[in-house]
Amino acid sequence: MNVFRKRNLFFGFFLMYLAALPVFSQTPTPTPLVSQQAIKVNKCNAQAGSVGSNRTYGFREMPIIRTPTGAEGSDKPRWYARLFPFLAPKIKYDRAAIRNLDSLGKTAPIGETERSIKIRAATDKKLTSLAEEGARKWQEWITANPGASPEDKKKTELELRFQGIAAAQLPRFDWRENGLDVGEVEDQGYNCRVCWAFASVDAMQISRRLITLRAQTDFKGKYAPSARQLISCRKPNSEDLCAENWHGDTFSYFIYQGLPLGGSRKYSVENKDWTCEAEKYVKALTWDYVSSFPANISTPEEIKQAVITNGAVVTAFKLDYCFDLYGNGVFNEEFNQGGNHIVSIIGWDDEKDGGAWLIKNSYGKKWGKDGFGWMKYGSNGIGRFSAFVVADPDAEAALAENEK
Repeated sequence: MNVFRKRNLFFGFFLMYLAALPVFSQTPTPTPLVSQQAIKVNKCNAQAGSVGSNRTYGFREMPIIRTPTGAEGSDKPRWYARLFPFLAPKIKYDRAAIRNLDSLGKTAPIGETERSIKIRAATDKKLTSLAEEGARKWQEWITANPGASPEDKKKTELELRFQGIAAAQLPRFDWRENGLDVGEVEDQGYNCRVCWAFASVDAMQISRRLITLRAQTDFKGKYAPSARQLISCRKPNSEDLCAENWHGDTFSYFIYQGLPLGGSRKYSVENKDWTCEAEKYVKALTWDYVSSFPANISTPEEIKQAVITNGAVVTAFKLDYCFDLYGNGVFNEEFNQGGNHIVSIIGWDDEKDGGAWLIKNSYGKKWGKDGFGWMKYGSNGIGRFSAFVVADPDAEAALAENEK
């Protein structure tokens, strides 16, 4: 290379250096953080089926933070950003094949044993008897108190008449106010598709507690269940512990294998080294869908009766950009496409926005009110694939005896 070319290259690099000096000498201006709430609100308002100004719920405030687990403030998409087509079936059902869900990849209830049929029949008989007794006491009170005020009548009717299965006729019901422990709300994480695990554990645990409540015995909870152990034991050696699943499959697992009890409850979506550490299992008696046509939205009457009879109803609905923002009021979006989210219904209120379900979610305690929320009947198709699981009284008795 001659001297002339060397000199030109030197000056070229020198000029490039000078041009870059101002950039390196200045303090870099940080990129302004964009509120995750603003992003999600914009997406919520822009989505199909957004109710906009007719919204009957308020947004929660989401801080601008990044967390390795949990939903609050994360700028990473939740699992619904990667929805799977098979979670949004568009298949028309043959009325002659009420329980044939194979074409959808959904598990149908297994055949019931004679024992489970008898136990369920005994429960129905007891709840019906309580309803009849309540109606009789109410009529006796009316006869004995002809001059009672409307206020006293309403109060006494609520106290006497709506017992047993008649509680399904109440305009408002909340298991938390009726002596049943529904458990603490937990957080599935922003990118872990395991709502099925949290809702299934909740339903089984609520059914277990309901058995002891009705038998007026103490619940033995030495060995606690957890979504962590359910996932680990159901999917050993899985490379994707955050994969989606179905509550029907899980309820069948409870019947054949049982609900895993004990072991570590530590849950982190970053931890891929989970192992099944269950110390015991407790089996379920049976399970079923609330409606004869599970893919359709179950009626309020069907769901209410199942909630009273079994403690909790696990249900699916179409997940949208708005749901994560829910803070208070009654969620009333009309989004009806995309994949499913699974929650537990533990009550209702007919007077809230024309009727709303009380749901227990798995987005942590900063969602809604301490993790619970209200969702309008039919909003986003809530009520599809509604199902319940029934704990086994004998299995509970055996477990209680072992824990003495």
